[in-house]
Amino acid sequence: MDESSRGRDQDPPALPVEGAVLASVRAALFWIHFGIGVVVAAVVLTMASTGTIMAFEHEILAALDARHRITAPEGTAQLPPSRMLATVTPQLPPGTKPSALTVYAEPGAPALLAAKGSGYWLVDPYSGEILAESRARAFFALVEDVHRNLALARFDKSSVGKTVTGWTAVGVALLGVSGLYLWWPAKRGGPGRFRRVAFFRRTGNPAARDFNWHNVIGVWTAPVLVGIALTGTTISFDGVKKFVTTTFGVAASRPEPPPASAKFDLDEALAEAVRRVPEWTAVNVRWPARDGKLTLRIRTGHGTRPDQWSLLTYRVDNGAVASFSRYEEAKTGTKILGWARWLHTGQALGLPGQAVGAITAVGATVLAGTGLTMAWRRMRRTLFARRRGAKGTAQPSA
Repeated sequence: MDESSRGRDQDPPALPVEGAVLASVRAALFWIHFGIGVVVAAVVLTMASTGTIMAFEHEILAALDARHRITAPEGTAQLPPSRMLATVTPQLPPGTKPSALTVYAEPGAPALLAAKGSGYWLVDPYSGEILAESRARAFFALVEDVHRNLALARFDKSSVGKTVTGWTAVGVALLGVSGLYLWWPAKRGGPGRFRRVAFFRRTGNPAARDFNWHNVIGVWTAPVLVGIALTGTTISFDGVKKFVTTTFGVAASRPEPPPASAKFDLDEALAEAVRRVPEWTAVNVRWPARDGKLTLRIRTGHGTRPDQWSLLTYRVDNGAVASFSRYEEAKTGTKILGWARWLHTGQALGLPGQAVGAITAVGATVLAGTGLTMAWRRMRRTLFARRRGAKGTAQPSA
């Protein structure tokens, strides 16, 4: 029986199975799938829609920044970070405190200054003059905040938001695995059955349409969705990170002796970062210090893979290098977490990976929407059936 032709999208797919045991397993799996889907659908809609928006964030920002490229003065070096900050800070809105600075090796590329909760500015690295405010970055920062922790970080509740999105990612992984089992045609169905669940069909029945879309999009996107969900758990759960590093190892810090000045100097730190990674393309530093340490993130290439990043960490109390790590020297646990982060966005695989991620995010949005409509129809039908049953059993008065 073809459920989609009848529009009864709420019932478990009537795929042929062998024996009562398998039938019971399939029924139980359907209800698990149904329950998880109803619980996480709203958050999935939020995460999938924001994920779609962020799919080509770096390419969009690079295109917008290109409008503000400058002609590098011949024979003039970029300003040291301390002087650049001293020059640009008075140009910012009153009360704005810079929290991050990124400088680029490419001549003519503007530096990027950020102030947490206030905005982003493109800066002439040779004069310290503000070229433009990057409102696009502020927009993407908000979208990422919603995607990662439902924007609860703005209320100092980021841990709550990460917990919700993390468990939603677990739910999506379970939905993907269970969905593949429920949607996949049984042997008796033959090629025709596969075509009915793997390809779109034209129908005038809204219920049958939702059922068909849910099946088709689910079959094609489930494997990628499971991968995105599992890599997402490494971002949301510190416990997952600890498990990976404990199981596969993480490089231990090897402190170096403090310099003669015994005082942290940002200019000297940047020069040291460039010396250690001669092929650098960008260096980013954020403050205030965490646990008494400041980390310079040194990028090579486009910075869309973990092997294109190095970390140089300083102790701010005595100016000593707390640690320096390159990808080649990292332990397996660190490499796994690095690849998980960039595979989650698809950037590790370049534009094709980002395109697949964007299509999958759109598919997840449709899956959540059609799943909710099918669940509503099922619950409404069940409620009406109970009401009719109650009326039919009512005894007439004497």
